[in-house]
Amino acid sequence: MENVRVRIAPSPTGMVHVGNTHAAYFNYVFAKKNNGTFIVRLDDTDAQRFVEGAEEKVYELFTWLGLTWQEGPDIGGPYAPYRQSERFDRYAKVAQSLVDEGKAYEHEGAIFLKLPEGKPFVFNDLVRGEVSFNRADLKDLVLMRSNATPTYHFATVVDEIDHKISHVIRGEDHLSNTPKQMMIFEALGQTPPFYAHLPLLRNPDKSKLSKRQGHVSLQWYKDEGILPEALKNFFGLMGWSHPDEKEVFSEDEFVQLFNLEDVNPTAPVFDLEKLKWLNGVYIRNLSVNQLSDLLIDGGFISKDWYENREYFDRVVAVAIERMRTLSEFALQNRFFFEDLEATGEWGEKVLSLLDGDSGKAYLSDIVLVLTDESLDWNAKLLEESMRKLQEKHDLKPKNAFMGLRYIITGEKATPPLFDTMEILGREKVLKRIQTYRAMT
Repeated sequence: MENVRVRIAPSPTGMVHVGNTHAAYFNYVFAKKNNGTFIVRLDDTDAQRFVEGAEEKVYELFTWLGLTWQEGPDIGGPYAPYRQSERFDRYAKVAQSLVDEGKAYEHEGAIFLKLPEGKPFVFNDLVRGEVSFNRADLKDLVLMRSNATPTYHFATVVDEIDHKISHVIRGEDHLSNTPKQMMIFEALGQTPPFYAHLPLLRNPDKSKLSKRQGHVSLQWYKDEGILPEALKNFFGLMGWSHPDEKEVFSEDEFVQLFNLEDVNPTAPVFDLEKLKWLNGVYIRNLSVNQLSDLLIDGGFISKDWYENREYFDRVVAVAIERMRTLSEFALQNRFFFEDLEATGEWGEKVLSLLDGDSGKAYLSDIVLVLTDESLDWNAKLLEESMRKLQEKHDLKPKNAFMGLRYIITGEKATPPLFDTMEILGREKVLKRIQTYRAMT
């Protein structure tokens, strides 16, 4: 396919919406597949809703996600400018030309486009097939407001023409806008681009993805520690299916296989739990060093946690299997780096598992065994020793080892118990056991 030019047109009025980012990714992939041009255009005509820093946030987060664009407000291009606020003179000139040709008229300071008679507006949506709108359902269209600002539809069409957009790939909520924009293309004597209206992302209850029910800001996913590669993979599953029914695939594979005609118009469910599962897959494909760097560089942990990089890497090596997001590392592994708080709740949890004389004797023997410097401090020998004591005191394995886990970590779920003990070291393990014994 030749001369493919697509665009994403965010408004700098707040957060970068994950739904808009989904559309941006599909535009980016389509351009990449066809050796085309991906353009970022800024729809910033609404000065009252402008948010300082919002434009820069678009560039920051798109870059974090790994999207690259060839033209845009920040980098320029052959058809600049790419900010609508810098194109007001252009819109006014085009609107006046329509007035001069008798296709538009002025009324109370605004300019309206006359609705001409004719056949229904029909176009072939690359996702939905043939779509038709009756002209009788439309009316004269405002092009320029009385304050000399362009309407959304008019500015959009003039931009599509001037930026030579070949394909408009956007959410299905814009489907009803298409006949109004086709009406403007017709008046200007221009052929509309190809249209592809993507299904909107839905909450698990099938409602529209919204702030009230889910996380819709792209920033949240970055802060949560979702990897860009995982999020792009997940976006690929939103409205498209791998021909081999694979759920894990790279961007390169997606680009190679992707066709707009294969997009399913049925609204996909944005399942956060599935995204976290997928993110965990990508995390486990990282080396320990790579994951450590991401945790450190991303600010997901306290600086003092990695002052001893060797110790930190050992923790990462045992924690990686349980992680689904980068932010979970600190929540799940704090006990490796900070002292436990000896609370009554902590003591009660242990007591429920190691109550009675056998429990006390078990802990007493553990202290004797672990204090013996002749015991090599490694997970294998620690497990052998602890199992012998569990059997000696006729304790259920669950009670013996879960109780010990609570004592030394304060948590019900951790990396493997004996690996955890090896990393914590003899001194910390003994100190925590003695702290518990002193409480009881």
